[in-house]
Amino acid sequence: MRSGASVNQLSEVKPRRRRRAGQVRVLILEAARRTFAEKGYARTTTREIAARAAVAEPLLFRKFGSKAKLFAEAVLHPMTQFLRDWTDEMPDSLPAATTEEAQRSFLERLYDVASSQRGLLLTLFATSVFEPEVLETRGVVTSIQDALDDLVEFTEKQLIRFGIDLDGMNVPIASRSVIGMVLAMALFGDWLLPAGRRKPTRGALLDELTRQVLYGGFNQRPNVKGGRRRQRG
Repeated sequence: MRSGASVNQLSEVKPRRRRRAGQVRVLILEAARRTFAEKGYARTTTREIAARAAVAEPLLFRKFGSKAKLFAEAVLHPMTQFLRDWTDEMPDSLPAATTEEAQRSFLERLYDVASSQRGLLLTLFATSVFEPEVLETRGVVTSIQDALDDLVEFTEKQLIRFGIDLDGMNVPIASRSVIGMVLAMALFGDWLLPAGRRKPTRGALLDELTRQVLYGGFNQRPNVKGGRRRQRG
C-alpha cells in the first residue's frame, strides 16, 4: 500500500470502465481525423493521436498497423460510410417521379461529405505521391471499392428498370465518373469555378451536376411516364 493512503481513500478509486473494441476504434479514428486536420500528416505523431483518444499508443498500432494506414482510414472512412449508408437506405426500386430528387440528394450528400473533408482529402492524395503506402492500404482501399461496387449494382438495377439500353455502356466506369465529377467540384472548385459575382451558388452547382448526370451534355431527357421534367434556376 502506498504510504499515506488510507484504506478508505483506496476504496474510493473507481475502476476504469472497459470500452468495447468497436468504440475504441471509433475514438481513435475521430482523434486521428481531428489531429491530422489541425497539424497535417507530417507533423502529426501517433503519440498525440493516442493521447487524444485516451488509449495506449501500442493499441493504435495493433488496430491500424501504421500511421499511414490510420491516416488513410481516418480520411476515407466518412466517404465509405456514406456510400454504404446510401445503398442500404435506398429501396430496391425507385419510382420514376422521385429519380431526380434521389439523384440530387445523393450528389448533395456526397458533395457535403467531400467538402467537409476537403483539407484531409487533398493532403491524402498529395501524401500518396511521396508515400504510396498511404493508398496501398489493402483494407481501406478494398472497403471503399466494395462500397462503390454496391453502388454500381444498385445503379445497374435502376437503369434496367427504366428500360435504359446498357449495351455499349460501362456502368462501373460511368458510376465512378460521377463520383469523380463531384469530388473535383468539392476539392478543386476554388479554381475550376468562376470567382466573384459569377461564382455559382451551391444550389445552382448541384442542380447542374444533377442535370449532367441524368441527362448529359445534350440535355436529352427521357420521356418516362410519371417522371417530372424539372430544372431549378
